[in-house]
Amino acid sequence: MPPKKTVPRKKVAKTKPVARKNAKQTKPKPKPKPTIKKFKRGGGEIGEKLEVTIGKFIFHLVASYKYTEYDVVHIASREINDKQQVAVRFSVYRSGSCTFWRFVQSFANIRFDKGSDYVQASFIHLNLQKFIDENFANITKQETVIKNISDIPDARIASFDKYDILNNGEREVQYDCFIPMSTLESGYCLTKDFIDNASGFVKSIKDKDMFDKMITKVGELETSKIETQTETKPSPNICKLIDLVNYYMFEMFIDNKNEEKLYNKYVQFPGTVIQCDKASAINYRCITCKHTNDEFMVHYMELPCTTKKGNRVTGRNIFLVLPKSDIGNNITMFGLYAKYVKVGMYASKALEYCDQSTICSGAKCSKIYTALFNFMNLWPFDKDTSYSMNCKKASGQK
Repeated sequence: MPPKKTVPRKKVAKTKPVARKNAKQTKPKPKPKPTIKKFKRGGGEIGEKLEVTIGKFIFHLVASYKYTEYDVVHIASREINDKQQVAVRFSVYRSGSCTFWRFVQSFANIRFDKGSDYVQASFIHLNLQKFIDENFANITKQETVIKNISDIPDARIASFDKYDILNNGEREVQYDCFIPMSTLESGYCLTKDFIDNASGFVKSIKDKDMFDKMITKVGELETSKIETQTETKPSPNICKLIDLVNYYMFEMFIDNKNEEKLYNKYVQFPGTVIQCDKASAINYRCITCKHTNDEFMVHYMELPCTTKKGNRVTGRNIFLVLPKSDIGNNITMFGLYAKYVKVGMYASKALEYCDQSTICSGAKCSKIYTALFNFMNLWPFDKDTSYSMNCKKASGQK
């Protein structure tokens, strides 16, 4: 059979597709850049995660609330190496008496619990304090005002057992050189019992030479009459006791005079007694025990103020003492210091409740608070200061 003839195919010219009316013109998608995806997480602007890493923990500011007159911030934390990303949640509140942030734990759902140490147990780590202050305006704000302390998100309740975050005592470190100071408890030291406990202050001193020096001074204190202070006249006993404390610190410790400024904090106190006209510096100063060579970091806040009489003064309020040996990862998952030194009334608040300040020289700021002038500028600030205290006698002076 003859072979079949093949007919060549006709070449058809390619035509461009006619664009339809109202049809969307699509462009090829560019390859994604290797950047971090931006998202909103709890608060702040889009792409701002309001997170800070301190030690081995990451703290995330979730939301802010109002509990009566207090600012409250809800926080979630997790360990950096936690692959399961399990978060621990808690809240902190801005204290009206010292303007610092404190851990929210309630006593029987009635009031804030301060813990085993009135000033230091509930005190939030300064790095976290600074981060909250700097970013507070960007945190997602909840409009509803909380009326009951039990309704604060993840508020703990004091249980006074090993699970109690503020009262189990595991974070307190007691050094022999600070044992006498710890007999004079902050918060409870402003009543007549504080003066009566002065004998316990001296009895706790183990060093014989120091005991002999102090027993003479406390003898003067115990024989004087207890007087209630007024706004213009302090109790003479509180002045003598402050002098006793300054003298003990002067004899027991060395002032290394090496200071470090941490940051500036804007504070506002109620009333017109203390009017801060610029930011208050948060610093620490190192001191060393003469007998053991243990070093401590004394944290204090400078209060550059103008009194209601127009006088410019500077008060130094000691609020925290830390062992220098534990300066590394000294923070817990709840934003608290893992270790702090038990120092009694040596660490105090700038203001105190009026109903507790029955013998302390101060000035009434409001119906609630009194400014503790005599508790500012304790050693080593009792000499090199421009602040005019009612107790003028400096440590080591006759």
